[in-house]
Amino acid sequence: MWLDLLAELGLDPGRSGEPADVVIDGCFGIAHEPDQLRAFGERVRSLRSDGVLILQFHTLAAMIEGAQWNAVRLGQYAYYSSPVVIDMLARLGLKTLTARRFPLCGGTVLLAASRGGAVDAAGIDAVCSGELAAGVLQAEAISRLQDSVERTASGLRGMLVQERREGRTVYGYSASPLAVSLLNLSDIDASLLRGVADASPAKQGRRLPGTDVPIISPTDLAASGPDLVLVFASDLAEEARSRLPEVEARGGRWIIAEA
Repeated sequence: MWLDLLAELGLDPGRSGEPADVVIDGCFGIAHEPDQLRAFGERVRSLRSDGVLILQFHTLAAMIEGAQWNAVRLGQYAYYSSPVVIDMLARLGLKTLTARRFPLCGGTVLLAASRGGAVDAAGIDAVCSGELAAGVLQAEAISRLQDSVERTASGLRGMLVQERREGRTVYGYSASPLAVSLLNLSDIDASLLRGVADASPAKQGRRLPGTDVPIISPTDLAASGPDLVLVFASDLAEEARSRLPEVEARGGRWIIAEA
């Protein structure tokens, strides 16, 4: 999905087995590798001598700051913070050139490293100091994620029960892994949440795992005239509202489901 954008910048896809000028990874692949040292080593060895490794990841700091407990899920073996990633890369002979944090998912980091090159010390320090202040190297800070689980689950269920009691219909948007854990922990069924819309045709007509809540199309969501739509992926909220203006035109509301 990036190839056309990268081509506009003069980059071409590398050939399998040949060293690359640029390697891009992070939450896309390396986080799903059980042997992290081996996985990082493979990426470093795939670079040319002056190549650049670019890592993009949902930072652990954002999970702590936003109590994003349901960002921790099966299939992912690592949750990265910039200070730790920088140290791992240094052990493998790469120095971090720059780091930037942007608001996707509450806090996503883009980090670039190479064997040589000028270092943006101010940019790196700005990202790392904020993460250290959040407690990414402190076990007790991370353990506080557990404190938000029961509060969030009971709060969501209580809200949906109240909406049903008052005769309002509630749907969801985005059948994401985050929604699955949240709905199961909250003991939510189709009597409380009528359905969850998702743009992926492969998901439509199925249900959220562990529940009887159906996955429907965005078109079906708009046609249902919901009173309330819970968005389970905060970065999709504006996109959903602009794509489905019928919801608000009929008096419906969009709210972001709490992590």
